[in-house]
Amino acid sequence: MSRKEVIAKYSSFGKKFEVLVDSEKISDYKSGKLPLTDIVIGNGIFLDLSSAVRAPKEVLLQVFKTDDFERVASEIIRRGEIQLTQDARRELLEQKKRKIIAHISANCIDVRTNAPLPPGRVETAMNEAKVRIDPFESAESQIKCILSALAPIIPIRFETRRVAFKIPIKLASQCKNSISRIGTIIKESWSESFWLVETEFPAGMQDGLFGKLNSITHGDIESKIL
Repeated sequence: MSRKEVIAKYSSFGKKFEVLVDSEKISDYKSGKLPLTDIVIGNGIFLDLSSAVRAPKEVLLQVFKTDDFERVASEIIRRGEIQLTQDARRELLEQKKRKIIAHISANCIDVRTNAPLPPGRVETAMNEAKVRIDPFESAESQIKCILSALAPIIPIRFETRRVAFKIPIKLASQCKNSISRIGTIIKESWSESFWLVETEFPAGMQDGLFGKLNSITHGDIESKIL
């Protein structure tokens, strides 16, 4: 069994049911981003996976009212426990923590300063607030509770920026790619010399986007925060 292959266990009617799953994909499955077939390994429901003892059909029918593999496996994953080694759990928690920090830093501002929150400041506040992270729930589903925990330490709110740019026509394609990666183009128009575009993007991405566009245009760009 590889490090990412772990056992999902569920107990009911005095019996234990096990299925092998990919630990790195469980949160994406629970948030609806992946189908069950992408996270289960093999197609067996076991009473003891280590001994390869499969659950009999009649037992599955008694407990789950079905012997359909996908329906039973889904029930085990959603209601059971995921068995991880300490190292694997630590690694998953760190990955999820980094994703949450990146999300908050990119999408939120400090209400006191109206400025983006650097990742290091977010992490320090999370440590101070003793934020608990679930390695198997999506980052997005945990954000609301985490922001509530951080509120006494940093007054935070989600914020977007709406900015208009005037960009030389010869550099419009490169700049459009950079804008589209992080935000939305609200409207645009073209002249012989310039591309005029109104955009909206997460406030925390403002400095990065401005830096990228300035690099592409060598400073030959005009912007206006709307």
